[in-house]
Amino acid sequence: MPRPTTRTALLDEIHDERKKLEDLLATISSDVISSQKVMGEWTTKDILSHLIAWEQMVILWVKSGFEGKNIPVPAEGFKWSELPALNENIFKEHKDDPLDLVMKRFNESHHEILDLINSVSEKDLFTPGLHKWQNKNMLAAYFKSGTSSHYLWARKEITKGLKPNNK
Repeated sequence: MPRPTTRTALLDEIHDERKKLEDLLATISSDVISSQKVMGEWTTKDILSHLIAWEQMVILWVKSGFEGKNIPVPAEGFKWSELPALNENIFKEHKDDPLDLVMKRFNESHHEILDLINSVSEKDLFTPGLHKWQNKNMLAAYFKSGTSSHYLWARKEITKGLKPNNK
């Protein structure tokens, strides 16, 4: 997918990928979502917890930037080169969360990040390096990564993991 260059294009892409993911989730029973491993040790529920955690990190980065705070990115104690370890920490922290709580957070987090995108000016969304933590990237790139690109990744992993020959 090409990089969106307007808020509308960014939101359209997010809505499109989210709907595709939600449509897939609607075809899977709660039991399978919670118990069937689809990606290594991860269940669909664990993938959803991963999406929530990354949306929340993006929200934290953006809000902190506008508040003038210098925070560790991607997370306290982790460098970008250590994402596998960060993702494993997220998995361990949330693997025992009940599905109803994960689904509630999944929806709340999505609405929260959409509200944040809508609260940022179009200029700020597409200004490279607006905040120190961004380096030379645009906020829109982080929003895309934390939402639509991640939803697409999740949908592909879940679909692949649910295929009968992958069990």
